Amino acid sequence: HRRTRSNLPATRLTTYWKLLMPGCHPPRSRFAVRHPILWLGLLAAASFASVQSAVAADPPATIAAAKDWVTSVAFSPDGKTLAAVGGSSLLYRPGTIHLWSVENGKLLASLAGHETSVWAVAYSPDGKTLATAGYDGVVKLWDVAGRKQRLSLEAHPNWVKSLAFSPDGKTLATAGEDATIKLWDAAKLTPGAKPVARQTLKEHTGAVNDIAWSPDGKRLASASGDKLVIVWDPVKAAVHAKFTGHTDAVFSLAYTAGGKLLASAGADREVLLWDANSGNTDKPQAKLAGHKNWIMSVASSPDGKTLATASHDRTARLWSVEAKKELAVLDSYTATLWAAAFAPSGQILATGSHDALRLWNVSDRRPLFAPPAAAPAVAAVKPPAKPKPKAKTPEAKPAAAAKAPVAAKPATSAKPEAKPKPPAPAKADAKPKADAKAPTDPKAKPADKSDGK
Repeated sequence: HRRTRSNLPATRLTTYWKLLMPGCHPPRSRFAVRHPILWLGLLAAASFASVQSAVAADPPATIAAAKDWVTSVAFSPDGKTLAAVGGSSLLYRPGTIHLWSVENGKLLASLAGHETSVWAVAYSPDGKTLATAGYDGVVKLWDVAGRKQRLSLEAHPNWVKSLAFSPDGKTLATAGEDATIKLWDAAKLTPGAKPVARQTLKEHTGAVNDIAWSPDGKRLASASGDKLVIVWDPVKAAVHAKFTGHTDAVFSLAYTAGGKLLASAGADREVLLWDANSGNTDKPQAKLAGHKNWIMSVASSPDGKTLATASHDRTARLWSVEAKKELAVLDSYTATLWAAAFAPSGQILATGSHDALRLWNVSDRRPLFAPPAAAPAVAAVKPPAKPKPKAKTPEAKPAAAAKAPVAAKPATSAKPEAKPKPPAPAKADAKPKADAKAPTDPKAKPADKSDGK
């Protein structure tokens, strides 16, 4: 209420609305957007609904049964375990950390400790430490073998949106809503210690939504709500280059093609590919378009040949880095997606949404541990092959024959009017129009110019 009375931007309020009530359009009138009492009532109602719908039960036993909101995922270096984090709400309710077996999809362990939703997760290169962070600004380090918390660190004053270990494991980078990136000496993050950040990188004017190390560890890239992608020299704590091609908030990025390219994506619904070694530029090497809503996550396969994206349009997509084109659409989802990550083998893709955690076989684009209800949705991706045989059935032939005689009898101009009907291609053109309507909601979202997830 206090922040609202101090003229908190309407775009920020609208963002909060969408985070708390995904899928529901926020009030559009100026009164509804700015009046503090109304907002308090709406947010209270949303919180009550969240509490009522939350499942206070034991953690799910299998990936197929997972229903918590998954905001970030990470594979262990050996590829045997998947860490999925999130919670029963996007912000205020206690967060969840689940460790899953990639081999059989069973729950290995659940780690409790975050008082609010968890938004970031990363394994150390040696696989012995798991780092998590969330909305409360706290970063926690876990002993993977003992399944115990090793250290709790108040890294940022508020929302920590991303964290990542350097390739050599010596540095942990954290980024948050406070528009800063902090570098920590991993060796000093020990039980009982009160470490201080070695360096603080400040250049962004909006929330830093994601960070990624280059494969050689010599560069650190960041994506922000200020529409910028910045490449840093972590040793000098200086800006190496700025990429200014995005037209809205940037939510995620990843190095690909062996570190030669940097992929970034966000609220403008496009994936931009940049020359990672270039200087300041506003011209990406390529733009990958296809999503109809915000792209919340972009990930690169270990060989750098494939990109995966997760979007609020309820689809995950695979892209060819070399051909700069879309390879497949994974759309067996019923809710918005937040996260995507490849396994070290590159053969498995993990995605997380509001109501499901999925593991996909990258080769055949099929889910590995999908619940029974998801089977039809996945099968629905390949029905185009079934309708064809139906068109060849004898029933379809007589219908065509019936049309032939009718058109043959009349030579009048009245029947030429019937000829315009055949243009089935016109109907095909009409379908794209339907697709054009779908992006109606997404178009409204970029206007919010959100500065974070």
